[in-house]
Amino acid sequence: MLYIESRRLGRKTALGFILLAFVIVTQVLVGGWGLYQMHREMSSQLVSLSDFQVESLELKARLNEMRKLEKDILLSGASLANNINNAETRWQSALDNTLQQVDRLLSEVNESQEHAALFKQLSPPHDQLKSVLEQYAHGVRKIAGLLKSDADFTPQEANSALTPYKTIIANAENALNRIVVIAEEHEEETLEELIERRNL
Repeated sequence: MLYIESRRLGRKTALGFILLAFVIVTQVLVGGWGLYQMHREMSSQLVSLSDFQVESLELKARLNEMRKLEKDILLSGASLANNINNAETRWQSALDNTLQQVDRLLSEVNESQEHAALFKQLSPPHDQLKSVLEQYAHGVRKIAGLLKSDADFTPQEANSALTPYKTIIANAENALNRIVVIAEEHEEETLEELIERRNL
């Protein structure tokens, strides 16, 4: 009889160990899956923030190119109208590229609520970025027309007349600088959070 009771006790103990092993394996699998999902989500956020940053930096580069070509128009003022037309054509091409980049950046903004929140901090607001560029473009075209039509209109006068429009575009550039800095900070925070979670 002692043998039978010992056998039952052995079975119960073995069954208990098997059940305990099953619970442990289940917890490891569920925990591992949770960590994998968290890692995937954080990595996705990092990639998304990086894409957003790249598009913002690309827009900044496009704005800088456009501003450089604006100066070519102003400096062409003392020369032939043909030089102004060539400079204006290059500037218009840069403006078109800038507007396309704005569209790409806005599509990034529309893909993520986090990006939209970053862009709400912009002044001018992101939905007005194109109209701000159009105001600036109107000013440059106006000045280029004056340079072509009035031989006495000097590059210095043109530069002075363009100042209000430069202020508009400078505000947009400053806003983009802030967005890039904020995106970098969010990226660092996300990376630190990922490292912290990984160390758990």
